[in-house]
Amino acid sequence: MILAIGKEYTIKGILMDKNTGNPLLINGEQFIAIKTFIISAVNGTIDLDFTF
Repeated sequence: MILAIGKEYTIKGILMDKNTGNPLLINGEQFIAIKTFIISAVNGTIDLDFTF
């Protein structure tokens, strides 16, 4: 996927259980992190923090 500089994007991540390949559930709830960002360079990274 090619992203455009200056455009806003939203990324969503679900914390997964490495052993089962399924979403990690605590008290029946998934851990989801969502971040909106604007591309400022051709190459880069985005940190997505899961808080629990």
